[in-house]
Amino acid sequence: MAEKNNEINYDYINERISKAKEFLEKKYNESFEVTDYMGQPFMSNYYEVRAFSNKYPEMMFTASVSNDKEGVSDSYAAKLVSKRFSDIVSKNLDGIKGYVYVYSETFVKEFPLDSADISVEEFADIIENNLMKVYVFVCADNETTENLYSSYCNIFNSLEKFSGTLYWYMTDEDMLKDIQKYIESNITLSFDFVKMTEKNIVIEDVYYKGVPQISKDNFMTKMGKCI
Repeated sequence: MAEKNNEINYDYINERISKAKEFLEKKYNESFEVTDYMGQPFMSNYYEVRAFSNKYPEMMFTASVSNDKEGVSDSYAAKLVSKRFSDIVSKNLDGIKGYVYVYSETFVKEFPLDSADISVEEFADIIENNLMKVYVFVCADNETTENLYSSYCNIFNSLEKFSGTLYWYMTDEDMLKDIQKYIESNITLSFDFVKMTEKNIVIEDVYYKGVPQISKDNFMTKMGKCI
C-alpha cells in the first residue's frame, strides 16, 4: 500500500516512479523524467504517472504502468505527433507579423506503437479518422486583416489528410506568455484554460481535409472587431 496509517510511503512511491521511468526508457530508447505519481485507480491493476521526455521538457504526458507485468501504456507518441502537427501549422503561419503560438491535440490519446519516431504523414496513414483539435494564438503587430486571412487559408498546407476543429485567438504578448506557460505545465486543457482564454477567442471553425470552412466575409468581420 502507498499509504499506511495516513502516512505516505515515499519508498513505495519512488519505487513505482523508478519502474515507470525504466519502462518508458526501454520502450522509446530515450531519456525520461517522471515528475508525479498520480496513484492507482480504484479496482485497477495499474498506476498512473506524469512524465516528460528530456528531448521535449515542455511536453507533459501521462503513463499507466501495469502492476503484474512489464508494460506501460502512455500518451507520449500521440502528444509528439500533435506537437509535430503544431510545428507545421506554425510554419504555415510564418507570414504573420508578430507572434504565433500553436497547440494541437489528437483525438487518439494512445496508439499501439513502440516508437515515437513517427511523422505526421505516417500517423495519418496508420490512424483512421485523423481528427485534430488546433488552437492558434496570434499576437499581431500592425497586421492587416487581408494578410491574416491569407495566412488562415493556408494554415493546413501539407495537412490535407486531417480534419477537426480550429480555434483562433487574438491575444496580447503578456496573455500569449501566460497561455504558453499554462499549456506546457498541463497535460490537457481544462476549464481553467477556457476561463483564461474565453475573452480572446475570435473564430471557432471546422476544417475538413485541411480546408477551413469560414467564409472570407465572416472572417474579415470577426477580425475587424479586434485589430
